[in-house]
Amino acid sequence: MNNIKLLKIKKPALYRLIGGIAVLASLFIQTAWANNIQDQINGLTLHSTRVIYPHDAKNGVTYTITNNTAIPYLLQARLLPWEGNSSSKTANENTETVDENLTAFIALPPLQRFEPGETLTLRILQKHHLLTQDKESIAQLSLTAIPAQSKEAAEGAQMILAVQNNLKLFYRPAGLPEHHLDNIAEQLQF
Repeated sequence: MNNIKLLKIKKPALYRLIGGIAVLASLFIQTAWANNIQDQINGLTLHSTRVIYPHDAKNGVTYTITNNTAIPYLLQARLLPWEGNSSSKTANENTETVDENLTAFIALPPLQRFEPGETLTLRILQKHHLLTQDKESIAQLSLTAIPAQSKEAAEGAQMILAVQNNLKLFYRPAGLPEHHLDNIAEQLQF
């Protein structure tokens, strides 16, 4: 009789132990799956989310994109005026948000077939030097990826989505003061 009561008392503890082991095992399995997924990245890989164009870049700056998919894309690259909120100008007075001369940049090639596994390097050039030299200027690098479609798929009803990524391009003129991390860290207040 005492053995039956003893088993009844220990069953909840046993269930907790089995549940804890199951939770730990599932965490280890999810970590392994996440590592496996990370090894099989599928999509377009952008080099960075921002492009910095220094004043002394005579040959322009480069930006790379990798096609990690199984289908080719048509990639359109263009530079547009930045459409950020107007309140950002008051937040940072060293950045100019509206500038009619932001068409001073061009991305080459503007339209390119982008094969699977290929890494494409865009060159961003400044067409003329009419940007202000007392503030940073900001533009938008717009990358539109249009997926290829097969002839068989074109016969039926379908919807094809083009992916557009808008990245910030900062033009940094020569006269701006340099910001060092040590100086910025000293200015922090808590």
